[in-house]
Parts: sequence; C-alpha cells; structure tokens
Amino acid sequence: MDRYWVGGTANWDATAGTKWALTSGGAGGQAVPTASDDVYFDAASGVVTVTVSATATCKNLNFTGFTGTFAGSSQVQAYGNLVCGSGMTWSYTGTVVFVGPGTLQITSNGKTVGPIQISSTGSPTVELQDAFASSGSIIISGGTFTTNNFNVTATSLSSSSASTRTINLGSSTVTLSGSGSVVQFGATTGMTFNAGTSTIVLSSATSPNLNVASTGLTFYDVSFTGANATQQQVSGANTFRNLTVSGRTSAGIKPFIVDADQTINGTLTLSAGTNATMRTFVRPNSIGTTRTLTCAAVASLQDIDFRDITIAGAAAPVSGTR
Repeated sequence: MDRYWVGGTANWDATAGTKWALTSGGAGGQAVPTASDDVYFDAASGVVTVTVSATATCKNLNFTGFTGTFAGSSQVQAYGNLVCGSGMTWSYTGTVVFVGPGTLQITSNGKTVGPIQISSTGSPTVELQDAFASSGSIIISGGTFTTNNFNVTATSLSSSSASTRTINLGSSTVTLSGSGSVVQFGATTGMTFNAGTSTIVLSSATSPNLNVASTGLTFYDVSFTGANATQQQVSGANTFRNLTVSGRTSAGIKPFIVDADQTINGTLTLSAGTNATMRTFVRPNSIGTTRTLTCAAVASLQDIDFRDITIAGAAAPVSGTR
C-alpha cells in the first residue's frame, strides 16, 4: 500500500491524524505506514518540515519532488529502498536501519544523510546508486554492503557482529573523518571483506585508528592524511597494497603505532615534513615488543623515527636521514 505525506509541518509518529493519504495530494486520514507500505514525500507534500519523533517504519522511502525538510532523530526502519530528493533539505540526524530482506538501494542525490545501519534481522543487500555521504557512521550488522564503485564519505565504517556479512568496496574511495576506531572490525568471524581496488582515507586530525581483529584483513590502499594528528594507529595483522602516512605540517612528533606485524605488497610511504622539526615516530603499541613491516618498497625515510620496528621483505635493508 502507498502512503503519501499530506500533513503539513508535523511529526511522523504513531498518530495517524490527517497526515497520510493513499495518493499524491489526496485526502488524509489513512493509517500510519508499516513495513509493507511505500512512503512518498513529493511536490504535493508542500514546503514543510516533517520530524521523525518516534520510530518510523516503512518499505520504500522516496522523496522525489519533495522540497521540504526531513528532520528529527528517532530511528527509521526501512524494509525497502531510500531515494532522497535533489531539492529537499535533509537535517534528520537519526539512524536509517535497512532491514530488508532482499536487495535494497540507496540513491542520495547529493544529500548528506545521517548514520545508516544494515540489520542482521533481514540481512539485506544494500547497494549504492550514486556517491554517498553520511554525517555519521556506516554500520554493517548483517547482510551485504556494496558501494558499486561510488565514493563514500562517513565518520566511520564498522562491522563487529557475529552475523554473516559482506562488505564490497570495489574501486571506491572511502573517506572516514572520525577519530578513534574509524575502521572498526573488532570481530571478523562471519565477515567477508572485499577491498577490491579501493582507497580508504582516514582524514582526522586527532587520533584515527584502523582497528581490526588480531587475524587482520587484506586491504588495497590505505592513507592516513591527518598531517598533525595526535596519533595514528593500525591494529590487527593486516595486508595492504600501499600504506601511506602523511607528514606533519608544523613542528612536533606524530606517533604512528602498529600493534601487530603488517605486510605491504606495494609501497610503504612515511612522509616527512618540510624540515627536521616535523617528525613521524613509528613504534609498536608496547615499547620493547618488536613489530615487523614486510614491505616490497619503502619511500624516502627522511626525518622518520623508529623504535622496535623491523623492516623486512624486498625493501630491506632501508636507510634514511635524521
């Protein structure tokens, strides 16, 4: 069944009132949408503000033609697709939980949405239809997340449940702006991670971590671009094609911490600042415990400091200047 918003500026909540119609611009008075109902906000809905003030449920959620504002912070549970309207304002900060089952699509039309979660309940396959930007996190609790090679921006990418789940990054550039564990794969049992030819960028200027369970995962290119970050860290015994750490742009020392051995099949790049006062300090998480970086190639190591780090592989031995 279809539900069209005709309720003016009001809350999307458990009260039906005169908010919902069966047709675009039709007469209100229909029941609040359920998981079986496709929900539409369109041109006939008006330039209004709709606030999600209680958990909202729907099948497909479509804003095509809507020029109003979607607001609120309570959860939206979507059993179908999400299509944002190019002319709408998205100020909603709650989490859209994709429940499924089946294949669901996200078309954001240039809008920056809030956090999204793929539920383990229906374990849907969620596919991007265009470049995706979130002001919050992307959480894969179950099912499949496929970027379809579109670029992704979010604060973090997380998947640590016990459910079967798959992440397909294709050739996407995934830029994560949060601090702390911005890549959080604390549990990898049941997870299939297909890095493809993707680039993951950890851009925070504070303390971004790539946090993976101890067995690690295989990534393609990963870059830490926060020049003057408080620290940057890699956890888990991972494999990369290229691993890049940007240099400082102001005087000081930036720790780059590894808590397990890492394999870099391409190039390890530890960039220097513009002078010897701008330094990157590569060390293990526990001083006195040696970590090995097995590298096919290492870029210039000028003004890079090491403690308890062994460089092995084709790149060894390495040299640099202090």
